[in-house]
Amino acid sequence: MAPKDMKFIADVYHMMKQIEELIKDNGMEHRVMAAIFVGLMDEQHLEDLADQEAEFGDVSMHSMYSFNIDSKQELEVIKGIMDEAYDNDKPDLDDLLGGLGISLN
Repeated sequence: MAPKDMKFIADVYHMMKQIEELIKDNGMEHRVMAAIFVGLMDEQHLEDLADQEAEFGDVSMHSMYSFNIDSKQELEVIKGIMDEAYDNDKPDLDDLLGGLGISLN
C-alpha cells in the first residue's frame, strides 16, 4: 500500500474515532443512529474495471466502518435512508424521512 494511502486511511480512522468520542462525550449514544463505511479501492483494480477486465466484486478494497445502532431494525432504517438518498428522483429530506416514520422535529 502506498504511503499516501496509508496516511489517508489513518486520517479517516482518526476522524471516525473522533465522531464516536463526540457521540459518547455528549451522552448521545441512545439518540444517535450512525453507520459509517469508508472503502479505499486499489488503483490497479479500478483501472481493470475501467477496461472491463474485472468484476466489481473483484476490486481490492481497504475498508473501515463504525456503527452506533442498537438493533437490526435501526440498521434497516439507515440502509433505507441511504437507498432513498442515493435515488436522484427523491433528493428532498422530507421525502426520505416521511416513509420511515422519522421526524426531525
